[in-house]
Amino acid sequence: MRTRTAVLSITLLMLIALGAWAWSSRPFGERTSAPAPAPTQVQVAKAVSQHLPRYLDSLGTLEAGEQVLVSAEVGGKVERLDFDSGQSVTRGQVLVSLNSAPERAEADHQRALLANAQKRLKRIRELMPAGAVAKEDLDNAQMDLDAAKALLAKTEAVIAQKTIRAPFSGELGIRKVHVGQYVNAGDPVASLINRRELRVNFSLDEQASAQVVKGQEVLLNFRALPGEDYKARILTLDPLLDNTRMSRIQAVLSTPGDTLRPGMSADVRVVQATQAATLVVPATAIVSSAYGDVVYRIERTEAGAQVHRVAVKAGTRADGWRVVSEGLEEGDEVVAVGQNRLSDGQAVQPSAAAAQAHGRAQAEAQGARHAFH
Repeated sequence: MRTRTAVLSITLLMLIALGAWAWSSRPFGERTSAPAPAPTQVQVAKAVSQHLPRYLDSLGTLEAGEQVLVSAEVGGKVERLDFDSGQSVTRGQVLVSLNSAPERAEADHQRALLANAQKRLKRIRELMPAGAVAKEDLDNAQMDLDAAKALLAKTEAVIAQKTIRAPFSGELGIRKVHVGQYVNAGDPVASLINRRELRVNFSLDEQASAQVVKGQEVLLNFRALPGEDYKARILTLDPLLDNTRMSRIQAVLSTPGDTLRPGMSADVRVVQATQAATLVVPATAIVSSAYGDVVYRIERTEAGAQVHRVAVKAGTRADGWRVVSEGLEEGDEVVAVGQNRLSDGQAVQPSAAAAQAHGRAQAEAQGARHAFH
């Protein structure tokens, strides 16, 4: 057994020595390590100098120039309905008639009292020159006549309130009452909206609101209608700030369109004056972390292209671009897409076709933001 173990050990050592001699006898080029990995493909873009628009951003709510919840002014049973849900109506058109029989009967009684008071006053005035009646009788007769007129006017006003009319022309919403139903004062009948003029209400903090004036342009994008942009002009600024130091602002849409509805939420951008040209890169090129913002800058040599992490000072974002005030120069190439696979000094292969496509996409995005309805 010992002899067998010794033979195996000697054989193993001889094999190892033979392998080492064979390796050392190979040409140097064949003894190198495994080939380096292929360069990582990335999309690149250049840092360029251009004018970027400035915006003040907010969230707003759309409302109609005229909108109201038509309600009953007095209580009563619905006697007749003269409209249906979704109907277009004109100002003054009768919508609902409440039972007014008791008030009409009371009005007839008061008209009779009024006629009697007029006759009594006339007789007293005829007797006054002869001294047959006292001045006090004339005053009381006049007072009775005025009281009768006032009571009749009050009853007629109640009768008028029991006829519910459209306060302005517009489009009615869903009907909320039915024939035979008893409604109380303040009960809703239907919503009424005039969409010929639409407005958006939004708020800005006190510092931002100081940069806003009447007539300033506002760009709107409604979440229910993605991809469609609208223009508006600031109509008014509330002179009083609310409890959170916010200023309430209202803008009117230039072209409301048929697809917009009051109550829609909107992304609001108040257009500011254009700044001087600044250095910008695609917003996707900026990598943010707790230690600051960086980009991967491309350095080209005869051996190929490499990336180097460069700390930058990034600023305003607009239309897919990001302002860079420090760390880059105009014309520098940076990685626009694919940074998550990179490390400092890594070899890369910039994709010219991808870079061109990226540039076209950015240009189209910028142009689309200014093509409004």
